[in-house]
Amino acid sequence: MPRFQYLPLLPLELRLLELQPGFPDDPLVGGILHQKLSPQDNEIPEFEALSYCWGSQSHPDSINLTVKQHPNERPLHQDTGSINIGRNLAAALRALRQPSENRTLWCDSICINQEDIKERSSQVKRMHDIYHQATRVIVWWGPDTSWSPLLMETLRWAGDQLKAVTLSFAASGVLFDRSDTADYRFWEDNTPFPLNSDQWRAVEQLLALDWHKRLWTYQEIVLANQQTSVVRLGKEEMPWAEFKDTLLFISSYKPPPPSVILVLAGYVFNTEAFYSRAFQCMWNLDRYKQGNLFHVIRMATPYLCSDDRDRVYASRGLISPSVAESIEPDYSKSVKEIFTAVCLDHIARHKDLEFLNACNAATSPSWVADLERPLGQLCLDANAAGKSPASASLISPGVLEVAGVSCDKLCSDPLILRGRKMFQPDAEHIQAIVDVFQSLGGNSLLHDECLDKLILMLTYGAVRDHSIQKLEPVTRLSLFSLQDWREKIRQWISGIFDEEPHGKNIWKTDSAIIRSLPIGNTAVGCLQTLGGSFIRVPAESRSGDIVAVFLGSRTAMVLRPQTKPNTYLVIGPAYHPEFCQGQAFLGDDFHGWDCLWERQWVILAFHKEGQPLRRTDPRLDQVPYDGDITGFITTDHNFPFWRHTNDPHREVLFQDPRMSEASLVKRGVPVQRFQLL
Repeated sequence: MPRFQYLPLLPLELRLLELQPGFPDDPLVGGILHQKLSPQDNEIPEFEALSYCWGSQSHPDSINLTVKQHPNERPLHQDTGSINIGRNLAAALRALRQPSENRTLWCDSICINQEDIKERSSQVKRMHDIYHQATRVIVWWGPDTSWSPLLMETLRWAGDQLKAVTLSFAASGVLFDRSDTADYRFWEDNTPFPLNSDQWRAVEQLLALDWHKRLWTYQEIVLANQQTSVVRLGKEEMPWAEFKDTLLFISSYKPPPPSVILVLAGYVFNTEAFYSRAFQCMWNLDRYKQGNLFHVIRMATPYLCSDDRDRVYASRGLISPSVAESIEPDYSKSVKEIFTAVCLDHIARHKDLEFLNACNAATSPSWVADLERPLGQLCLDANAAGKSPASASLISPGVLEVAGVSCDKLCSDPLILRGRKMFQPDAEHIQAIVDVFQSLGGNSLLHDECLDKLILMLTYGAVRDHSIQKLEPVTRLSLFSLQDWREKIRQWISGIFDEEPHGKNIWKTDSAIIRSLPIGNTAVGCLQTLGGSFIRVPAESRSGDIVAVFLGSRTAMVLRPQTKPNTYLVIGPAYHPEFCQGQAFLGDDFHGWDCLWERQWVILAFHKEGQPLRRTDPRLDQVPYDGDITGFITTDHNFPFWRHTNDPHREVLFQDPRMSEASLVKRGVPVQRFQLL
């Protein structure tokens, strides 16, 4: 049979595969439909989209295709032919085709002319519409395996233990609510799940499948209808929502015994990748429509792709069309060129420097993260720059000039204290904490003031005393207080471990308090600065580096001075307790208000006894606005925003204009200009 000849797609068209019925050993046969997909015109054909991995393309299978002509369509010059497809896709189609009815599917290998580079690029831009508008997405993991029946049986059993799985902003993670008929062995503290080694290895094999690791499949399932989509492994099928919740429970609620896992490092990586994927599926997709491409790229960092440029291009489907259109896929550009354009576009759109948080002390320019390496990351319950707009511009190729304040200097290399690993014994991690505290604090650990500063360094400031949780009743999900930490640290220094708490403090075990520490941050260095503060810095930091806070950057940054005056390399984000709430620009006099962090809304809140909670900064109460700008408060959550009263059609401002570089300089704040190389 001759090779199938694709007809060109008209604007807004896509191809669909009408898979014809057949038995398992029958040749694959299908029809190609040209359909208009235009959500804005309410023209959405019914189809299922396939999410799968191509796998090896050697020794391909084939499918016979016929163009299905409909009334008013253009005439056809050839309507039948065959194309080669990978064996994994062929296995999926054989498993999915029905015995007596057609099935309408979209799968990239068949529905996109893979020999037409221009068409491939244009269809990449349509991934959002295709996977978001599909009736459902079918996740195909491959044919039956020796372990797949046991795996699916285990998942169904574990799923019966759950009533609900929800996101918790207070806990910065996922909460599992047990069912009324749950097996108590799943929920006992300090005991593993009641799974045998074969069941755990089936879970390990599942997590090791390429589908869980790939960047494009991440986008596909995040865009999918979370309630109608399904997963398929051979003959076994399960709703995606049920599978996601159950595997989250098995893989993250308790770690398995190390002895039952064949490759520990691989299991840890695969579990973290799945957790990130599942977390994003639970997150409201509309949040992406705010247009923050950098945020989407960061969320996709655990996943693999054959071309690192796709770390940007594959993210286009998860953002608003206006932002996606600004990033035209161009594979002639380097990864660094592409991401540099993303960073500059981010400054213009969002008036912040959030992308500096990802800097990883790699290639020039240092202010643009290297997407071929793990990104820097520092998630804080803080905002070092307050509600300030960034002041930054590209003054020459590769040189970004930013406004900020130099705050402190490093006078030693850091001690490294990484987050606890999945299979690391608690006692080992506790000893690492004690060693760092004793090295930095010495005899001063006897004094609460010194110990509290070290605790803030350890926890990146995530303590109840500095959180809005301070105003709420203590629950099992609450952050631990400085007092809780002081008691534990002093017990550990004295060699007292695993003390069993009693009464109301039953959840304050060593294990619980260790697991409350933030994970994933790359500022794993600990040191005392020239100014006497205990801070967190990237491991690559060195004595002589400085700490600066830039307008529009939630985190402080470690910079390395260069030979030319006022030029610096960006080493990465840092946590500096004395400069984490806008003190670099506004000082530390809050006029009697307690500065707290509201994790759910990622914003500072201010509390004073007898006064309503406020989210406007009291340090700015006596600072007037320039021109016709006025501050407002939203009626639902009391969020501040600003607008021009004489021209209500101008854009709403989400950064305080009184925190602009010009306004700060006018008030005598010593704002500097830094040239980042």
